[in-house]
This record gives sequence, structure tokens and C-alpha cells, in this order.
Amino acid sequence: MKKILLFSRDPGGANTIIPLVKPLKEKGYKVFLYGKDRALDRYRLFDLKEKGFMDKVKETSEQNILNFLKKEKPDLIITGTSADDMTEKYLWRCTQKLKIPSFAILDQWINYGIRFSKYDVADIKKYEKNKSHDFLPSKILVMDEYAKNEMIKEGVDKDKIVVSGQPYFDFLLQQQKIFKIKKKDSNEFVITFASEPILKTYKTKDIWGYTEQTILNEILLALKKLDISKNILFIIRPHPKEDIAIYKKLLASFKHPKIKLSLETKLSSWDLIKRSDLVCGMSSMFLLESVLLGKQVLSVQIGLKKKDPFILSRRGFLKTVLTRKDLISRLNQLILNERPVCDFDIFKNSIHNVISYVDKVLSGDCNEWDSKKLPEKQI
Repeated sequence: MKKILLFSRDPGGANTIIPLVKPLKEKGYKVFLYGKDRALDRYRLFDLKEKGFMDKVKETSEQNILNFLKKEKPDLIITGTSADDMTEKYLWRCTQKLKIPSFAILDQWINYGIRFSKYDVADIKKYEKNKSHDFLPSKILVMDEYAKNEMIKEGVDKDKIVVSGQPYFDFLLQQQKIFKIKKKDSNEFVITFASEPILKTYKTKDIWGYTEQTILNEILLALKKLDISKNILFIIRPHPKEDIAIYKKLLASFKHPKIKLSLETKLSSWDLIKRSDLVCGMSSMFLLESVLLGKQVLSVQIGLKKKDPFILSRRGFLKTVLTRKDLISRLNQLILNERPVCDFDIFKNSIHNVISYVDKVLSGDCNEWDSKKLPEKQI
């Protein structure tokens, strides 16, 4: 029985791995699910029996990971792609030394090249001056042809990139009908703010021109200026990496007769999305999840000074809000009127595609994949 080792460290990486666990087992593979940090929380949310990677490795170093792989002897490794951790990078390098095939699955249309460099995202300026990709798996599985082309522009070897789709998107669509929550108050409009750890990750607003705090303040300021009859429940959803103390201070100080602030850290993302009438944020996966679950979404990036990171805006599906005037106008429209939900398609059969690639590699049918045989459906 072939042994497959799955690993992720971030919530986004965990999302790409989770949908593969059951199908791989059903195919007869012996699956070992490993995780680290916030990925472990995601595994437990889905009642998966994971193994703590650091319990085995003790300290993240290339030599320790090499020793770990020699002991575990996997036939293939599938990982996520962390933005600020070296574990996956060391795994890829060690699999090369041991001649073990490895897949890395991209979860988002952002930071394409730096994930495979010696830098983390806090050092993005250094990376932009030296776009070398020193840590590469056997293959990088990406969401669509657009992502592949973006990676090639970053200088990543095109022969390393395979368009498979993102397994979590398929998984999300499969689960879509299960999560239904009715609101208690029909006159209450529920807005969820999906935060991102920009300050923690980049240490400054100079990278993007804004932070999660500046955008949150812009949205609350705009809501205060609206003349509406509905009561608004404004739910703040911190990113798992964030310190929530600053939000607790905001809740204690915020006063408005029509707007009630709430902090939500326990409800699952799907349940929270289903409860919401509108999801606001910047460019996180939470916004994409919301669109796939049929919810109104608003990407707010007032102050943006780089290329828009929100994929639905770059592809022309949803226009990012860049000014205060536009934010007030869009919020007013969305709260007072029914607006068309963003209608976009995704690269289908992603889980099947990844499993097929696993089968081909482990059966010895091929060492490389014929891109002409890949599915054609894309965003």
C-alpha cells in the first residue's frame, strides 16, 4: 500500500489538503495527515485525525525534516504553501534529496513566487529585488490558467506548474446546501468583516497602502453616514493569526443607535457566511468562499498602491472599492436593494484532478503530465 504524507501549516493550506484526505483513503492509499500551528485547528474543525508535525520534528530545520522523512518513508508528499514559514520549503528540498515526488497546492491568487523563495512575505521588497525560487516541489498545482501565467511572469519554471484547480472550491460547492442559518430579525442587516493579519504579516501599511485596521475604520465611518431604517449587526471576524485585543477595545468604545458591533471567533466560516447578508474585506479567501456560497461581497481597499490582490476584481467580476465616496454609495445600494450576486465559475473537478495526478505518479505511468490532457474549464 502506497503511503502519502499530507502537510499544511496555514488555514489556507489546510483548506487545500482537507478535501483530499477521504478520497485518497478511498483509493486505497495509506494517508498520514500532518499539520502545524493554525492548520491543526482547521483539521479538528473537520474531525480529522491529524498528527502534530512538531511532535516528530521538535525543531524546524532542514536536517531534522530530512531525518523525519527517512524514518517515515512516504511515497509521495502533498503540501500547502505557507507565506511566512519554512517547513513546507524544507519538505520540498528534502524530498528532492530523497527522490520522493512532492506536490504543493496553491490556495490563492497572490504571492505566487515568494512562496517558493528564501523570503517570507514580510521581506517582499527583498524578494522583488531578487526573484529567485530556491525551494521548489516536483509540481506546483494551481487554480487555473491565469494563476499559471502569473507564476510564469514571476519567473517560476513553467514546467513545474500544473493547472489542477483548487480542491477546497470543489469541496465548498459540495457542502453548499448543508449550511443554512435563518436570521432572527428580518429587519436586521448582517455585515461580516473578514479581517486579514496585514500588520502582523508585513509590519507596516506601506506594502499595500492600508491595513486591516484602516479598512475597518473606513467601513464603520461609511456606515455611520448612511441614512437607513434597518438595524445593522456588524460582525468582526479576526484572522486566526490576529490579536483580538484591539477589537475588544473597539467594541467597548463604539456607540451607534442603528449599528451593533459583535466579535466572532468561534462560529465556522461557513456558518458565519450563511448568516451574513454582506461580507466585506480586502482580498482574503473568506471573500471567495462567500461568493461561492451565494453571498454579496465587497472588497474595500482604500489607499491601495499596488496591483489589486483581489482576484475577482482583477478578472472583472467585482469592482474593488477604492474611495470613500464609492464605499458609501455601494454600501447604500447593497443594504437598501437586492443586488445581483457575483456570478463566476471555477475550474471544476479539482479533487479528481489531484487524485488522478497522484495515481499517475505513483503507478509509474508518467514522470511528467501532458498539459493537453488537462480540463479546460477555468474561471
